[in-house]
Amino acid sequence: MLSGLAISIQKRLETTPRYRYWRRRLYATRSKALAFVKMLRRGRELATSPVTTPGVFGHLPKPRPSVLEVDLPELRRRVEAAFDETDALKQTLNLSEPYDRDQLKLRVGEPILRRFNWTRDYDAVVGFQEDNFSLNFTDFIMTRRFEEAFRRDLRHAVGDRTQGIFIIEIDEEVVAFLWIAIFGNNWTGERYGYVNNLYVRPDFRHQGLGKQLMEKAEAFFRSRGIRKVRLTVSSNNPPAVNLYQKMGYRTERLEMEKELR
Repeated sequence: MLSGLAISIQKRLETTPRYRYWRRRLYATRSKALAFVKMLRRGRELATSPVTTPGVFGHLPKPRPSVLEVDLPELRRRVEAAFDETDALKQTLNLSEPYDRDQLKLRVGEPILRRFNWTRDYDAVVGFQEDNFSLNFTDFIMTRRFEEAFRRDLRHAVGDRTQGIFIIEIDEEVVAFLWIAIFGNNWTGERYGYVNNLYVRPDFRHQGLGKQLMEKAEAFFRSRGIRKVRLTVSSNNPPAVNLYQKMGYRTERLEMEKELR
């Protein structure tokens, strides 16, 4: 605890023009960092209203309505630079508050796993399916009929409490998708979980996102009293096979196929 003399010195220090200058700069830099994070949250599109952030990085010009592409790597660099400047200012002022980058709801580039939202996520999810099915079925062709059937089943699943649909987004961009369901065997009365659809975008693979989705699936099933999970994977999709094996899944039965001529 500070003595009376130390407190008095501290109060005098806080009234000096230099201290007030650095403290104002700290708050301005913190506001700038948060503004950049908000821009990243909007993904690759900026609103057409003016966006300005005074400070060491200058002002961001108002984007033209027809040109809304954002350089995400550059924005990430600016955010980190603002964070670093804020930390340096805190040290200059000998402050333990008011700002800590780890307390932000969203850190730059951090994966967020959440429930599927039809309005926000459908276009991205249906866009994954051609690559997803091509990985498992070499003769797959994306057709309008397939898309309509997929849309119908997905719409039904959204309102079905025995099914779960989740996505992972990074900087508000959907990069992975999971669709799971609970099924029952009328003959035996058995109930089991089934992984219906799992996909990770190629540029985000080998980062643990598939494992994160599978852990979410298992938690979903456990919370509903399900103790067995099944899935189907093609032998010509080694990355998926390896993922499931590492997570403890094993082959119980083989599906055989013969093409008749």
